[in-house]
Amino acid sequence: MSPEKHRFARLAAIRVLAIGRIKRRRRGRGPKILIVAVTLLGMLSLGGGAEAVDKYQTYTRDLPNPNSLNPKELAQATNIYDRNGVLLYVKHTDGVIRTVIPLSAISPHLIDATIALEDRQFYTHQGIDFPRIVAAAIADLTHQGVQQGASTITQQLVKRMFVGSANSLERKVREATLALEIERRFSKNEILTLYLNQIFYGHQAYGIEAAAQTYFAKSAKDLDIAQAAMLAGIPNAPSSFDPYNPATAAQAMSRQDLVLRDMLRDHYISQLEYDKAVKETLKFQDGSIQKDLKAPWFVDYVLRQLSKQYGEAVVAGGGLRVQTTLDYNVQKIAEQAVATNVNRPDLKARNVNNGAAEVIDPNTGQVLAMVGSANYYDQAIGGQYNVITDGQGRQPGSSFKIYEYATALANGYAPSNLILDKQGKIDGHAFVDWDHRDEGVITIRRALVESRNIPAILLLKQLGYDRVFQTARMMGLTSANLTPERGLAQAIGASEVLPLEHFNAYGVLASGGIYHEPTVILKVVDSQGKVLQEWKPNAGVRVLPAQVAYMISDILRPVGAALNIKRPYAAKTGTTENWRDSWLIGYNPDVVIGAWMGHTCAGGCPANVNSNLNVVWGVQGAGLIFRDIFNGYEANRPVKDFVVPDGLKKVTVCAASGLLATPNCAGQTISDWFIAGTSASAPPTDCSPPPTSRPTSPRSRLS
Repeated sequence: MSPEKHRFARLAAIRVLAIGRIKRRRRGRGPKILIVAVTLLGMLSLGGGAEAVDKYQTYTRDLPNPNSLNPKELAQATNIYDRNGVLLYVKHTDGVIRTVIPLSAISPHLIDATIALEDRQFYTHQGIDFPRIVAAAIADLTHQGVQQGASTITQQLVKRMFVGSANSLERKVREATLALEIERRFSKNEILTLYLNQIFYGHQAYGIEAAAQTYFAKSAKDLDIAQAAMLAGIPNAPSSFDPYNPATAAQAMSRQDLVLRDMLRDHYISQLEYDKAVKETLKFQDGSIQKDLKAPWFVDYVLRQLSKQYGEAVVAGGGLRVQTTLDYNVQKIAEQAVATNVNRPDLKARNVNNGAAEVIDPNTGQVLAMVGSANYYDQAIGGQYNVITDGQGRQPGSSFKIYEYATALANGYAPSNLILDKQGKIDGHAFVDWDHRDEGVITIRRALVESRNIPAILLLKQLGYDRVFQTARMMGLTSANLTPERGLAQAIGASEVLPLEHFNAYGVLASGGIYHEPTVILKVVDSQGKVLQEWKPNAGVRVLPAQVAYMISDILRPVGAALNIKRPYAAKTGTTENWRDSWLIGYNPDVVIGAWMGHTCAGGCPANVNSNLNVVWGVQGAGLIFRDIFNGYEANRPVKDFVVPDGLKKVTVCAASGLLATPNCAGQTISDWFIAGTSASAPPTDCSPPPTSRPTSPRSRLS
């Protein structure tokens, strides 16, 4: 380059610097012009000449738009809580833990510590701290350290979000230019908010809220002086100042002391506060929930529901705050009950290796607890497979019979009506009872109490598939494949049902005939505090007469007597073919508890594993899970019993016929429920029992 061109470029830079001095106050652009001039002079010092101007234009061409800076644009975790605010899970994005919070939600001690350490003149400079640049340059030449580096907090933010950290002149020019623009467009507090939500604190924690949870299991607003000083010192070199790592713990403590001295120097803390903080013994506790997943089966299900509604990208990085229906205290009781009973030696000997349970509020449909397996982390049993919600469901066995009996009672039958229990062929198919015995003509009540198979099959045949299946669907079995083509065996549970729906259907009985859809989410709020959805109390949908629901519950009272539970409840067991599944679903007006026990194999059972259970009845297996959850749930709660609804009357009938008592009964009478206005004799002719059990005397109406 010729001397004339070199002199021209130098004069151009000096002219830019002079213009900056003249126009600084008027336009507020002095700092930006100053940095341009300084940059050009720096290039000239390297012999760039007039080419420095071209280089500067090249370096600053196509700069990112600083207006894109916004806390809501940061990818942040979705947080899932139980109904009482217990954090269950943080859904991270690509291993990043981040929860964006406003400056007002950050401890003032952390803000003071960060400024004292990183950028003492943060509130006075305009993006570039020229005295620090000079001091850093002198330190490089003299090899004497300075307390703070040359980069301001604003420059560090630009480096992290826009230009990276490459050691090049181009990067430095772009960084300085963007820092000036950001300072011009954003307030200091906005910049600080972005910085504290973006900076990396180690252990996948981005932002101070995630850091506070990761190191101290608390919110950023609750950090004390000593904790704030520790965290403020980490971002400079997270791996070197990791207090969790024994090899770097001493360096982390030294770094904390440096921060405390800086805070004292700048009068953020008093000498007394400094002395107290230095002596404080920090107790580290990893609250980053990823390593201690609570209610994992429930959380997985909630995440699937959220992804269907908002998309996976929003759930992964949208910063949703999700309040769920789960009660973590109840969840712990349920998990303990499942794990303890599945691992009983006597049940292990019968080939039991898995169990599941769900707790539901029948008056709202809200799921209070969900245990999908005996151990979420046990691959041998496919622990992450949720029996309650996944797959095509399982055969419910005799627990399905409530749908036939509810249909019968809603269509004119009464508990004292008679029905035949005789094994044999029905429509060409052979059916037997669970005990391979015939009881002959028995009452509807006894047929359900003893869970006889033949009466349930006859009811399905007499009432018709459409009626019974419609009842099942109204009570919530919307995904079950119930079709006439699958035959009468469906009356005793041959068709698979989803336990989530099946357990919730028992809530219809518990609530007096009202259906509430299964619910797991109470409220969803986005990262800006906008409520996206919120559960509202509702009356539900009546699907059964209250009298029918009560009669079923009254009949089912003795079923679980062997469990020796002292409080009122009703329950129905179920056991599938070859004892593959053991069920017990119990309830009272306040709670429904569904329990399952069985054997599962991940990826298919080996040839030497018999997937059948060795005669584990519902009360013997799943009933133990139910008992422990029910007793734990009911402890210290008021005793609740089923209330007799209006329109039900106790009537004395002949035991032999199920009809109104007459002198011919010879003292053989029983009392049972009838709905006012219905017959105390034969049920309707279009759904009457077989001829051997059909009453022959005239009907009598009840008033």
